Amino acid sequence: MIKKSPKRWIWEHEKYGTFPYNKDELVAILNDIHVMKRMLDNILSIYGESVVDEVQIENVTEEIYDNSRIEGEQLERESIRNSMAKAINKNYAQSHSISTKHTDALVDLFMESRENNKPITIRRLHEWHRGIFIHTRTNAKRSEEDKIIFGRFRDKEIRVVEELFGHRGQRTRYLAPPPETLEEDVKRFLDYCNYSQEDPYIKAAIAHLWFVSIHPYEDGNGRISRAVADHILAHETKEHYKTYSVSSGIYMKHADYYGILSETTDLYRNRHFDFTPWIKWHLEITLAALKKSLKESTFIIERGQFWEKNQSLKLNDRESKCVNALFDALSKGKIESFTTKEYMEEYGVSRSTARRDINALVASNMLSKIKYEGERYPRYILKTDETSDLDTIIPLHHEENRLRTHESKPSQR
Repeated sequence: MIKKSPKRWIWEHEKYGTFPYNKDELVAILNDIHVMKRMLDNILSIYGESVVDEVQIENVTEEIYDNSRIEGEQLERESIRNSMAKAINKNYAQSHSISTKHTDALVDLFMESRENNKPITIRRLHEWHRGIFIHTRTNAKRSEEDKIIFGRFRDKEIRVVEELFGHRGQRTRYLAPPPETLEEDVKRFLDYCNYSQEDPYIKAAIAHLWFVSIHPYEDGNGRISRAVADHILAHETKEHYKTYSVSSGIYMKHADYYGILSETTDLYRNRHFDFTPWIKWHLEITLAALKKSLKESTFIIERGQFWEKNQSLKLNDRESKCVNALFDALSKGKIESFTTKEYMEEYGVSRSTARRDINALVASNMLSKIKYEGERYPRYILKTDETSDLDTIIPLHHEENRLRTHESKPSQR
């Protein structure tokens, strides 16, 4: 009698297609997510369309940029930003031309996945898959038999492997379901996505995991799984705008991401077929993304108010770029400072021009001159409530001729 090998992967489990979890362990974090989301929505609802557009441009840029970085693809952030700005405001394209067909296609895919509330279909998944790869050189170095056919499910076995330390070979991290079951697996998955009444944040987490476990395409499964999760959140929480980026949170913890995926999909490690740890991890990433967006949105609003207050000032392009760069740093929790010499090098101007620009910004009450402890020359920082109490900064160790950054502290005012 031939002994059957033990079941190893979650798709081999008799209850596959259900993803049991302990809801009691998720109640507290779900409540925190809903509260934080309401806070973010309420703040943005107070301000005009231009502020919301800027928040959305920033978050979509980070979403696409980090979604690609998770999979090892490096895109130009400014190209994504310009593609997104064009999608929101068609006039933007007339003065900005650094976007590419690839980033335009990724933004189109992203916007379609969020704005089209119709049920997800297999055809729609195929269109998303083509959108990811249509303007890339993914097949450039592949032989004819190894080329990926975009917009079609795989017809071969997929095994995710990792190299063992010390050139000791490879081990299988995951074996995907056989290709002959894909059509039926995806239909069950889509029924869940389109019709389940699960809490949307839990549903997004399960959909993300389920699609990755099916692994219906040769490549691009992670990116599409996150697009599906984003579609669910946009559709079921009635989001009109993209105001936070879950992919950015995943990228910041991408080692943990692959680790928990492996732990969850391997029955040797997930012996109790329990999906609570995965869902909780996904919810924690979502909550962190909301908190980050709330903080950055506040700075975008503050920057808008800052420019509105100073709209009568006539700044040149260098001065405007300098102030915006300082605001960008501040929005990420850092106070950035610079010397006259660093300004000269950054903008390619003479010392006299740099001094004239800086003196104009100081006289306009936009910059503060500070004493940098242990340095001979003064430094300059953005003048806001965050920095108004600073007159001396203790130095950190940095390379020479780099703009200095320091963790910002809440204003004492």
